[in-house]
Amino acid sequence: MYYYYKPPFLFDVEPAQGPVEGNTTVTVVGSDFNNTGNITCKFGRHQVPALYKSSSEIKCKSPPVTEPGLVDLTISLYPGLYSSPVDYLYYKNPVVESLAPTSGPEEGRT
Repeated sequence: MYYYYKPPFLFDVEPAQGPVEGNTTVTVVGSDFNNTGNITCKFGRHQVPALYKSSSEIKCKSPPVTEPGLVDLTISLYPGLYSSPVDYLYYKNPVVESLAPTSGPEEGRT
């Protein structure tokens, strides 16, 4: 018996970016999502568990990575079968090392 599997299609991801530390809750929006009980999100090479919300929405948390940059985000409803990708951008949080001037008038505009 042959079973035709219609792969999920991804439209968008919200937010489409997050820090390299990970742990950003990401909502994946698309079509043909099924609650198979074994759903995963894959950020580049890093796979994480996902939560089925509806036939058009899945949630997952971004894993930490070592370098900032653009990765493919895909989902899998069945082991080894992945959706088409959408872009997800990892960034490094900026670090404020100094501030000048250190004070100003209450009215602002400094």
